[in-house]
Amino acid sequence: MALTRDQERAAFAWRCLGGLTGDRKKYTTAVQTFAGTLRRGGLAVAVATLDRLEARELKQHLCEARIAGFPPRAEQLAATVFAMDAAAYMIATREAIAVAVWLKRAAEARELGGAG
Repeated sequence: MALTRDQERAAFAWRCLGGLTGDRKKYTTAVQTFAGTLRRGGLAVAVATLDRLEARELKQHLCEARIAGFPPRAEQLAATVFAMDAAAYMIATREAIAVAVWLKRAAEARELGGAG
């Protein structure tokens, strides 16, 4: 049986957290900040916040999440988002919210459970 998009996102998020190479607490904070900023300020502001937080690993995970219009590499994310037309921006925002929800859930579950 095929997985739903939400099931795919959940599995992706869990894999991302399992393969973290950096500070888990910093990543969790970056995910929480990104998710909140994404809803309040929009995709461009949220991506700029990741640059400010130097959350390179999270940016790379977002690029690997198959979000429409996102580039394959984290270094290209800000420029790509800032250059999107309105329709692409709205679609990417909606998909980024869905991915951010699962990354946040996985990060918080790993944080609470101490799972590595």
